[in-house]
Amino acid sequence: MRRSKPSAETRPRSPSCSTTSESSASARGEPFARRSVALREEALGPRHPDVAADLAALAALLDGQGKYDEAEPLYRRALTIFRRVHGPVHHEVAVTLNNLAALYQARGNDARALRLYRRALAIKERLLGPVHPDVGITCNNLATLFKARGQRSLALPLYRRALAIFEKGLGRAHPHSIVCRENMARLAPPEVGVRPRDGQRRTATDRRKARRGRGIGK
Repeated sequence: MRRSKPSAETRPRSPSCSTTSESSASARGEPFARRSVALREEALGPRHPDVAADLAALAALLDGQGKYDEAEPLYRRALTIFRRVHGPVHHEVAVTLNNLAALYQARGNDARALRLYRRALAIKERLLGPVHPDVGITCNNLATLFKARGQRSLALPLYRRALAIFEKGLGRAHPHSIVCRENMARLAPPEVGVRPRDGQRRTATDRRKARRGRGIGK
């Protein structure tokens, strides 16, 4: 059996993660990704890890277009296959958990997103060590979630950790470093005299503003 190809991870998340050009690129790639899934299933069967990788890649394209109802079951199916083939502590599992968490975050399901981001981070740290760029990706994405929830005190150290990882491992000019710096710059301190509680319920306007942060895939 040949080795499974790696799944695609979405980029470091930030609240307006999906641009028009990215959405257009996802739309152009979608029919090819669907065809790839169909061909791979026919050749290898529905439970092969290469099929799971193609499912996860298709899910990422749908996710990038805001087609969350279609993307979610594909992510979950891929996750089930990866866990069955590789066990619960594997990089493919962590990647898919991160991407599924990002989908839940985009839909406003913060509680589920938080659980999956934390699980993805724990797996990556165990497999890759604490300063691998993939660890930085999930740190950035988890920070973006905390930022959207108004939990600045939890977001800031994660952004700082992610930025240190990216700049050391990838360089200051790398897109991940740039995204993370922009996210941290948008993490404005609370207004003088105003002390919002961490986790305070957000309005629809708050959610739209929060999504201006950017996430990173993996």
